Amino acid sequence: MKRKIINNRIVFFIILNITFFAGCALNPYQQFFHDGLRGRSVSSIKSPEAIKQEPELRFGQDPKQDGDTMLENGFICIGESNFNGPLASNDKAIEQANNIQADVVVIYSKFRNNVSGTVPFVVQGPQQQVVTNQSGSIYGSRGGVTNYSGTSTTTLPGQTNVYDIPYSVDRFDQMAIFWVKGKTPRLGVVVGDLTPEERYKIKRNRGVSIKVVVKGSPAFKADLFVGDIIFRIGNDEISGREDFYSALDKYSGQEVEIIIFRENQEIVKKIKLNVTEIKQPITQNPVKNIKKAISKDNWREK
Repeated sequence: MKRKIINNRIVFFIILNITFFAGCALNPYQQFFHDGLRGRSVSSIKSPEAIKQEPELRFGQDPKQDGDTMLENGFICIGESNFNGPLASNDKAIEQANNIQADVVVIYSKFRNNVSGTVPFVVQGPQQQVVTNQSGSIYGSRGGVTNYSGTSTTTLPGQTNVYDIPYSVDRFDQMAIFWVKGKTPRLGVVVGDLTPEERYKIKRNRGVSIKVVVKGSPAFKADLFVGDIIFRIGNDEISGREDFYSALDKYSGQEVEIIIFRENQEIVKKIKLNVTEIKQPITQNPVKNIKKAISKDNWREK
């Protein structure tokens, strides 16, 4: 019974150590991070007015809606992490945000399943030594007697005990999106190539549609809206996103006419573009690239 108590204590301390070292494992937010800058430095897009401080941690619910809100407020996604496993510490998300110079990290988690079972754990008991006393007499052929005595020691292996150690682990789909406050945008819109439905609606194949308008930007002040379709900037016809960003480069810092399509009519807007060093920012909502297995409807707020 005493040996069983000692062995149970050993098992307890081993489980405690496993739990401790598991907490010291690699940071999953770093291990499964996907860089959204494609090799560019954070300083090339980050606002110089951004105050250097501890990254802000936010808990998201709907990645698409949260992403649009961040973009509207002038933030740029610099990367994301997604993985499945035991619920990671919030401190790990902050640690990765610090590593990549993010201003805000928005995290999401959704319960996926529970994994349980038992793991056999073998405990070898201490060795045992058996001491045997021996004595006797040896009689010679001529009547002589010799007495002898002594001891012998035999080492026996200890008893082997096998314990079934139960475990139960809740697993979660987890995601973090990392953001920085961007430099002042030239126009201040997030655009996408036209969908088949949009092409049919306007009866043309060329243009870009506005997905997000950044608050306080030239586009915001000129009353451009989500859903507007941009046909032309200055003398440049816009066929897609590449043409759009090239035109912004060309007319940066200038007042330019921008022709848009809204509610079945063409509208001309005169807008003075800002000057900025950002060429083609990563402005598409990052949720578009996240694994489809993660359903936006089931994110839970911590």
